[in-house]
Amino acid sequence: MPTIPMSNLNRAMLATIAGTLMAVAMPSQARDMAAGTTEVGGSSQLGVNANIVKVNGLESTKTRTTAFQINARHYLKDDIALGLNFSRNNSVIEGDDGSLSNTTYTIAPGLAINTSLNEQVSLIMHAGLSINGLRQAFDGDAISLSGKGVLVGLELQSFVSESAALTVGASLNRYRLENEELGLSSRLTDRNFNLGVSLFF
Repeated sequence: MPTIPMSNLNRAMLATIAGTLMAVAMPSQARDMAAGTTEVGGSSQLGVNANIVKVNGLESTKTRTTAFQINARHYLKDDIALGLNFSRNNSVIEGDDGSLSNTTYTIAPGLAINTSLNEQVSLIMHAGLSINGLRQAFDGDAISLSGKGVLVGLELQSFVSESAALTVGASLNRYRLENEELGLSSRLTDRNFNLGVSLFF
């Protein structure tokens, strides 16, 4: 039976991001989010890569990983928004004896609060319920697990125009996955570091 994988950990630390944000000066002008504003954004989780490893006397292996995130927010009140986040991560390890694929997804509805740092920069704090799934397959044999958890995160947005911003963010997702039929369960923690673009309407 395939083993339950550890969570995909992208090298990021929420404390480092928070410390950087605290060093930002706060001029009198502000980048507030008015009620009725809608934000749509997309980002990479810095997990897009392809590696080929070959050692003399051993079989070669090839690893491919892709990761992305899409989020949407609608501000019901000034600086307070309801949001929905979707992320997907897929990794494939191919060797002479077969291939192992691992696909995870997270859907996270929640609340976001905007804090203006100056007229061009905003800090977004968000939190919500995470709905998670995992599918692991080895040469056609697959297992699936699902479960819920809690996701929290920070984003720093730097506006390049009135309707577009560059975004850097970090998030922490703690959740439990289960397959009752197979009697499998696992507690996981994902840490992600994201770079992307947001558009405002």
